[in-house]
Amino acid sequence: MVGIGGGGMGRIQRWLIGGEGYGLVEQKAAAMGKEARLSGGYGFFTLGYTVAEPAGVSLALLGGIGGGSLGLSLVRDSTMGFGELLANPAGAVELRTGGWLLQAGVVAEAVFARGLLLTVRAGWILPLGWSGFEIGDRAVAGAPKATLGGAYVRVGIGGSSPRRWMRDGD
Repeated sequence: MVGIGGGGMGRIQRWLIGGEGYGLVEQKAAAMGKEARLSGGYGFFTLGYTVAEPAGVSLALLGGIGGGSLGLSLVRDSTMGFGELLANPAGAVELRTGGWLLQAGVVAEAVFARGLLLTVRAGWILPLGWSGFEIGDRAVAGAPKATLGGAYVRVGIGGSSPRRWMRDGD
């Protein structure tokens, strides 16, 4: 899935401290009067350490701890009215799952044109404590286990403080 969001970091000497959050672009599938929608989001508290700064580029190792969730909506008929759903709640159901997330990665960032910041990050997200989909706080027998995890690549565009680009000689 594609995530859209943002974050920020502060730098104290070689240490990076920050946070980030992302919403996942909803995915839909429909057939024969039935529809499924998958959505979710996640966030991290991040901590990093700059290991090298060759030719105006900063390279850092980064780790994070956070959490996330996924929601799966199943609707029997997308034209069903509110009154029909109240009378027959089986016409639609919202399943949820979620848990803790750890991340590890590397980030490269460069400052251009008086503070324009370009970052590229690659790493791995590890889900912890996720179970199958649930309705409320009850497990759904036979529900698939879905998590937010695996390899990622992120590209970011942002800004940097004047102190940083003046120090870097821009």
